[in-house]
Amino acid sequence: MSTSDCPRQWDCIIPQAEFAYNSSKNRSSGRTPSKVVYGRNPNHILDHVSIPNISKISMEAEEFADHDNEIHRQVQERLQHTYDRLKEVTDVHRRHVEFEEGEIMVYLRKEIFPAEYSKTHRKHEDIDTATFGGKVVQQYSVTLSAHMVHQGTFIQMRTNLKVVDNSGAKRVMCIQALKGKKGARLGDTIIASVKEAQPRGKVKKGDVVYGVVVRAAMQRGRCDGSEIKFDDNAVVLVNKQGEPIGTRVFGPVPHE
Repeated sequence: MSTSDCPRQWDCIIPQAEFAYNSSKNRSSGRTPSKVVYGRNPNHILDHVSIPNISKISMEAEEFADHDNEIHRQVQERLQHTYDRLKEVTDVHRRHVEFEEGEIMVYLRKEIFPAEYSKTHRKHEDIDTATFGGKVVQQYSVTLSAHMVHQGTFIQMRTNLKVVDNSGAKRVMCIQALKGKKGARLGDTIIASVKEAQPRGKVKKGDVVYGVVVRAAMQRGRCDGSEIKFDDNAVVLVNKQGEPIGTRVFGPVPHE
């Protein structure tokens, strides 16, 4: 039963759903959520019947505490067993590698290299040996050109960006990056949808616009070795010809 079936009675359904959830066993822990947190199952109607007030110390308090600790121990063992089983299934397609002290592993993702950097370039890398921690290990010297800097993809579909011009839009959501890219970087052009706009601006809420990324929260390396990044993602709206829609740009704009 869902709240859409009885929209005027949803407040009556919530306690029933909460009671059903706290009373049902979890597949991984083997216990109900109420049993794990409070050490007992939720009270039923008969459990709320008033009983005579007898002023005496309960001798079962220590037994209940031990019982509660035993429940937590069993739940922890059950969760660890579930984790080990899932890890065993996941590690079937993984290669087991063990490293010792002094060994160095370098993982270079192919995304940081341009398309022209093929396997033929890697054949000419210089291989040397070096001593690290008293052991001799292989050392690879890779020479990269100045334009081969790491530019991670950080602005993609459904990314919200701030508009820093006076076109009337305040916030846009990225729909697609131009030039067939999976994501946009600093200086790229994107297609976006206006989510917030001023009442009397040049663009309205819901319009599909073009924008140039002028600020990005993820750092980008420059050819001189320095890096640049900002506190937010921001765009300037342009038309199809690449001309700015607004007449002013607020805030810093890098030369990229």
